[in-house]
Amino acid sequence: MTELARSERLRLRRLDDGDFAEVARVYRACPSFFRLITGKAEVPDEHVRSDMQDVPPGFPNERKYFLGIHRVDGGELIGVADFLVDWPGPGRGCLGLLLISEPFRSAGYGWEAAMLVECHFVRHHGIRRISLGVESVNGDARRFWRSLGYRATGERFTHEVLGVALDGEGMIKEVGGENAADPAGFELDDPALVSAYDELPLWSAPFGLEILDAVRLRPGLCALDVGCGTGFPLLELAQRLGPRARVWGIDPWRGAARRVREKMALYGVSHAAILQGVAERLPLADGSVDLVVSNNGLNNVRDPDRALAECARVTRTRGQLVLTFNLPATMGEFYAAFEAVLREAGRETEIARLREHVHARRKPPEYVCERLEQAGFRVERMVEREFKMRFADGEALFRHHFIRLAFLGPWREVVDPDARASVFERVQDRLTLRAAARGGLDLTVPFVCLDATRR
Repeated sequence: MTELARSERLRLRRLDDGDFAEVARVYRACPSFFRLITGKAEVPDEHVRSDMQDVPPGFPNERKYFLGIHRVDGGELIGVADFLVDWPGPGRGCLGLLLISEPFRSAGYGWEAAMLVECHFVRHHGIRRISLGVESVNGDARRFWRSLGYRATGERFTHEVLGVALDGEGMIKEVGGENAADPAGFELDDPALVSAYDELPLWSAPFGLEILDAVRLRPGLCALDVGCGTGFPLLELAQRLGPRARVWGIDPWRGAARRVREKMALYGVSHAAILQGVAERLPLADGSVDLVVSNNGLNNVRDPDRALAECARVTRTRGQLVLTFNLPATMGEFYAAFEAVLREAGRETEIARLREHVHARRKPPEYVCERLEQAGFRVERMVEREFKMRFADGEALFRHHFIRLAFLGPWREVVDPDARASVFERVQDRLTLRAAARGGLDLTVPFVCLDATRR
């Protein structure tokens, strides 16, 4: 039968009567489940056929999906699911069964299968609410569905399984909704955004801590923070250097400059100053600073070579430059999913565009070291680190404020406008399925801290 959906480990197929023998094997591989709810481990063929064929009175057969859950590796059927589309009403779905063979439990297949089913029927059938029922005796199932976002409705039901009367409770989950990859954007100079932007943005912290460890601190230094944003590590560096130092920060972000000045006044940091401008044109005299730092700033300028030349111009001989930048493999898990979706859709031009997007923003350490040498610096030390950004699923990633602020816009520009919504829906689904299989969505951020001396 035709494949409906696929995740990293599982494939979803619509089954028919020709698959009966395989389905019966799955039922026979679940004796503990049936013993729990009925006291009987054996499942007669008639019960299996009933699950595969029966629909509510008057319900169209074509809207019943009895699904096979297959492993991608090997292709064997390891579970089944029963889903009714538009039951009990339009936009509603009923998950009547999710059964995973006992040898494959405790490996995350149930969670992955449930999310695969959910993603398929949300995207392709417009389902916005899914309901299901859990027998009272099955506490593990109740906890499982709660972990996936289902909540109890308080509605009780009774039914019969293998001649045994059972009672239970209904559960529902609101699904679908707006595309999380297409939220309202941010206006950088909106005072509300600037005031809400963290004192120390979580994204900046791992990079900046490496800088603070690498700088050679002594009283009376003149220092410059290139791309200082809302003041980190500018203000921290100024306070660590002490009041005899003179510290400048430069950034083109106008709203951030206002925030830095507010912090300076609040903290009493009178020996720091904020300059609004760009790294390619530093408004400082030749050889006027002892220390230049840049926390993930110099990799985001329009002309990196010009910016490095300016840093060299304003740095005294034997002055220090410490910079951090994230590497080409940053968030490789996301980019692999993005490229896979584009490839499946035959959008080769946009794959090339995506790779160029990464190349333009993230350079390997060897490249940066070479540019530093050409600008007049000698690289003394290189430290490689990495951290992870963890999310529950793809929707959580796309709704995160910093992803929306710094990443989502350029990601969306990769895709032609007429295809953005559908592409990002599929990327979100793929990431959600990865999270289901792995217990969360981890995005790895490798980075480098370079310590250089002005020759």
